Amino acid sequence: MTRNDLIELILLFTYLTLAFNSIIAVGCILAMVIHELGHAAFFKIYNIKIDKFKIGFFYGYVLSNKPMSLTCKQELNLFFAGPLFNFMTICACFLLGTFFPIVIEYIAPLMAASLILFVTNLIPIGGLDGGRIALSLFNKFNLNKKILLYSEIVLISAIITFVNVSFGIFLFAALVFSIDLFLDESCIMKNPRGELPHTKV
Repeated sequence: MTRNDLIELILLFTYLTLAFNSIIAVGCILAMVIHELGHAAFFKIYNIKIDKFKIGFFYGYVLSNKPMSLTCKQELNLFFAGPLFNFMTICACFLLGTFFPIVIEYIAPLMAASLILFVTNLIPIGGLDGGRIALSLFNKFNLNKKILLYSEIVLISAIITFVNVSFGIFLFAALVFSIDLFLDESCIMKNPRGELPHTKV
């Protein structure tokens, strides 16, 4: 790890600590390290020299400068290893939290970050593990790579639409909640002692 890598990791930890707290910061960074260790483990299994192992600002990678001659199955194993290690982390955290509920507060951020990494990295887009898995399969079955490109465009469009719709629903719900809260506060201000209004019988 170079000095710049260490500085970037410290900045990431500081940012996450300021944005959330140190437990969440450690959980997020640990989930990324576990993900990349999954890839690194399969690099070692297939006797591929690791030239660089990096955890950066919301990204990470394991790099070999030598060309790799792997079978399709080996490529799939190599690319799926990161998400697999995240999934194993989720299972381990779940079991640990089940038997030792006192640690849930500390392992929940690791579990959540691992789940996010597991799901997002299996999306078949570009530089993600899912994109590499899809490309290996396309090469294996000699499929037209234009289909993969069109699929990525459609998928990205669908994700953007989903995020926009979800964000719109969230904003609408927040607005309704704010209006409801404002109306409740207005009623309390008019009747600060919480007395029921007098009605004529």
